Amino acid sequence: MYNPIEVIVLEIKKASIKSIQKGFLSSTTCEGIQHIKISPLPSIVQAVEGSYDIKLGDGEMMNTGEGGFFIAPSNVQQTIVHHIDPESGRMRARWIFFDVLINDDLRFDSLFVFPAVADEKAKTELNECFDILFGGRGVLEECAAFYKTLSILSTVGKPRGKQRNNPVYRAIDLIEKNYSSVLTVSDLAKAACTSESNLYAIFKKNFGISPIAYLNRYRLSAAGDMLTETDLSISSIAAKTGFNDPLYFSKMFKKTFGSSPRNYRNMLK
Repeated sequence: MYNPIEVIVLEIKKASIKSIQKGFLSSTTCEGIQHIKISPLPSIVQAVEGSYDIKLGDGEMMNTGEGGFFIAPSNVQQTIVHHIDPESGRMRARWIFFDVLINDDLRFDSLFVFPAVADEKAKTELNECFDILFGGRGVLEECAAFYKTLSILSTVGKPRGKQRNNPVYRAIDLIEKNYSSVLTVSDLAKAACTSESNLYAIFKKNFGISPIAYLNRYRLSAAGDMLTETDLSISSIAAKTGFNDPLYFSKMFKKTFGSSPRNYRNMLK
């Protein structure tokens, strides 16, 4: 039987920054481009010019508005649509992906349920932090700004406590570490210490999709990042993300993103 998630109220005594990754987008050709991804790290994304439509999991689609932020936790399907500012004909965005451990044990985003789009107060405060994080003011000011960012997130998020004994996280851990290899439902079920039928039910309950659909979305998400962040060939990216057939990879990518891998790279890189 599937054990319910055990929720334990947790006192935050220590927050350790493991990594912060920053990125930019400036594009005049990305209008309407849809990106569906599952990220192993939580992210905060600002539409500096233009806007994003964002949907997390099976939630409602929301718009950031210009200058707005969306907050995406790890391991949740994100449906992102880019919108160019109609006056400037351009979209600009900046984002951070981060890995923060709380009390040396838990990821920061596992403790809160965040709103998909930041409200006006949080938007103003986050913008000030991003100006410092992207302003080249030095590592000490940037660290202070990032800890302030975490404080803002902890204020807008709803605590959900410490989660234990949920088999889905053991399966996800296997996917994160081995998505480039051949993985079956049996492999995932063994990692989760549950039956295949029970694993299917758990994934449908948590993510609304099957374990294999989640695996493929994760692989395609990694492929999308590689297309925009590297110069690897499409066939190499297909192989690195677990797709042995480049043609099948391209078909799956276009079905998911509405664009071929080559066009996607040209529009967003």
